[in-house]
Amino acid sequence: MWNHRILCRDIAGCRFFAVHEVYYTDDGTPVSWTAVPVKLVSDSYAGLTATLEQVLDATQQHVLQEVGDKLVPYEAGD
Repeated sequence: MWNHRILCRDIAGCRFFAVHEVYYTDDGTPVSWTAVPVKLVSDSYAGLTATLEQVLDATQQHVLQEVGDKLVPYEAGD
């Protein structure tokens, strides 16, 4: 299973928030994610609007933070 999630990442001392594809085990534990954030491009209008809806759904879920090779809930306010 996978979905779009907002990830908080610290890169070269800077904090970034971006939408990534996150993949899960059968019990819902995040196990991998895309290294590059999702790009909002598609070969069709319907495909683009479907991706946008998935991205909007991600805003309703808890932000995840990359810590080493794991994703954990992001706790800091922002």
